Amino acid sequence: MDQCERYIDNWISLYEANDRLAKKNLCLSMDFRKEANDSFLYNEDKKSEKAYKRILSLYSKSIAFAPKNLDELLAMTYANRSALLLHLKKYTECLRDIDTALELTKSEFLRFKLLARKDQCSAFARSCGENDAPPLNDRRAATISASADRTYVSDCLSVMYSEKYGRYVQASRDIRPGEIVVVERGYVTFAKRDKAYLICSHCLESAWAAVACPDCSIVVYCSESCRREAYDRYHSEECPILPYVRCFDCDEIELETCMLALRSFIIAVKEEGWTRVAQQVQSIDEQRDKYEEGEFPSEPFLSRSFRSMYSLSYLDNIDDDYGDTHDRMLADLIERKTNLLHINEDEVDGFENKEERANFVRNLLKKLRKIININSFQFQDSSCKCEDFQECTSSCDTVRGAIVLPYSSLLNHSCYPNVERTFARPGKIVLFSTRPIERGEQLYDSYGPVVGIDRQERQDYLRDYFGFTCECRACRENWSTHTSCPVIQMRDSAVTKSFFTELLIKRLHDVFVLPLIKRPIDVATLEKTILLIEIIYKYFDGFVAHADSSSHRAYIERAFCKFYGV
Repeated sequence: MDQCERYIDNWISLYEANDRLAKKNLCLSMDFRKEANDSFLYNEDKKSEKAYKRILSLYSKSIAFAPKNLDELLAMTYANRSALLLHLKKYTECLRDIDTALELTKSEFLRFKLLARKDQCSAFARSCGENDAPPLNDRRAATISASADRTYVSDCLSVMYSEKYGRYVQASRDIRPGEIVVVERGYVTFAKRDKAYLICSHCLESAWAAVACPDCSIVVYCSESCRREAYDRYHSEECPILPYVRCFDCDEIELETCMLALRSFIIAVKEEGWTRVAQQVQSIDEQRDKYEEGEFPSEPFLSRSFRSMYSLSYLDNIDDDYGDTHDRMLADLIERKTNLLHINEDEVDGFENKEERANFVRNLLKKLRKIININSFQFQDSSCKCEDFQECTSSCDTVRGAIVLPYSSLLNHSCYPNVERTFARPGKIVLFSTRPIERGEQLYDSYGPVVGIDRQERQDYLRDYFGFTCECRACRENWSTHTSCPVIQMRDSAVTKSFFTELLIKRLHDVFVLPLIKRPIDVATLEKTILLIEIIYKYFDGFVAHADSSSHRAYIERAFCKFYGV
């Protein structure tokens, strides 16, 4: 046994001696419930949204830590949480908690209170029309024209390869502003540690009436269907490992990366079997250059496939001794706590002994972490108001967790992107165009910095975090908001006259001059804005078109966040 193995043995032994964290715990459950009740009852009418979320988190945490078969304790906690949800006007979720409490309790007094609250909640729900379907113009289903073999991507896109760009996504026809080009469900997700009892660990939806895992106290879900889907896909195997991982001495990003790597590994083995996964990994590693060039032996790029996820690019020039320790711990926990690596007597996985297999698992987890490091997205809701991209990346309160989206990761960066994104339920990304994209043109996302931020700051960030120097048009021509030449002086007068003439003919001048904040978000205004952007790009190019269309592209983003965003 080497020094690292002895360290892992000691670490696991010390952890298992601490029952308060490793298992369901009655005392902790009661403490969380009492703290929530005290906070809710004190100065009830003067609390902030943040305070109410903390109380909700405590109630859900109490439910998560409650041992099995303590029905009356759970019934009381569900009843308490239903009172909070009624106060917050979350009527559907309140009714769900009331029904759960009624199923659990045998107390006639509690049943009387719950039935009275149910009548009150139902009346409120009817009066505000909560059960009515939202108007089509306010909330439309995200639909796309789908390729036969790619149900998540518009048939106007193709995956291409070049030496300069690697794999990238190209338009196979002209694309108008405001077209949805990708709707992709995440391959794997993980909720932020500080929102573990507020956000569904599986789909990253708000878990107002959180459903707990019956065996561990670490994760909650927004519904029974999410809990079952997560259990079938990965949680059955991660459940005994999670308490140990939560004790890793690491920051939020390192924890998310470890958990996404672990879940990716589990999903692959459960879907394909350990022997096939080992063979796939060895095959892709031997032919990685071909995979990165887009040569797939027998299948297209499928977003929910381990092969597609594992073939994504990564940075291999980072020393990560700290992460290596976590990989060894995870590999050891997988061996000790799960049956993932079990093979039948008639199977051969290609490894001569247990140690060789353990090394392979460690290296696979390490590579998955490296892939996830530069290919995961921050899943955040549409209420983000951050003006500084670095602040948004590091501390935005609207971030719910991390998500891996293999197809969307194929889009390269530009500081002048032609697509934007919003995150939708359940655990999806919606990519949509914000300016005209010509046939044969590459689709670009932004990895953070965009025009308006100093070029050197943009370049430094991209080099530090993603390992490349941006050569987009905005960087080559040094676009910024501080251009020395006002946009009006950069226009050709004859072209400008024709531009405004067409605006007047098509009755778009009022939209052109209307401030963004005063523009209503509806389908009619969106369609006018799309036409306006097309006319701008018909007459102007480069920085002039960018500057003139800036507020209108921002309107498209706001509209799509309202129509589709979480």
